[in-house]
Amino acid sequence: KFTEDYVTTIANEKSCTVNVCGKQFEMKLHDTRGIAEMQAFEDRYFQMDGWVLVYSVTERRSFDMLTEIFDTLKVEMNEKKHLPIAVVGNKTDLSDSRAVTVAEGRAFAKQVNAIHVECSAKENENIPTIFESLIKDIQKDRGEPLNEKD
Repeated sequence: KFTEDYVTTIANEKSCTVNVCGKQFEMKLHDTRGIAEMQAFEDRYFQMDGWVLVYSVTERRSFDMLTEIFDTLKVEMNEKKHLPIAVVGNKTDLSDSRAVTVAEGRAFAKQVNAIHVECSAKENENIPTIFESLIKDIQKDRGEPLNEKD
């Protein structure tokens, strides 16, 4: 749920249940904001099944940091050929302040073989799409693709 008040979420953990294609999935969300700037990620973060890399469409620096974060993930998880990742551009409700284009977000996602979604947490726009798309990618990666008709 979006709040107008600034609340730090660094290292915050949340759980939720998501229904995708008629199946229930328990998700544990770990906010790692700031961890990319630390010397190393904690081991538990490399045990995740998927990643959501979020940047603000109004802040170029947040987008530019994605390359560093992805490179760290890739090095630490080099035994996996594919990392289920959603690259998410947030704050689309602030279109007058846009600093990162949709095309740039899509190009980065394509470069790292990820899903690309733009959203507005404030307007609750495309939030379910992020998690549904990521779960589908995770299931496909596991060799258990979800059937849209379920």
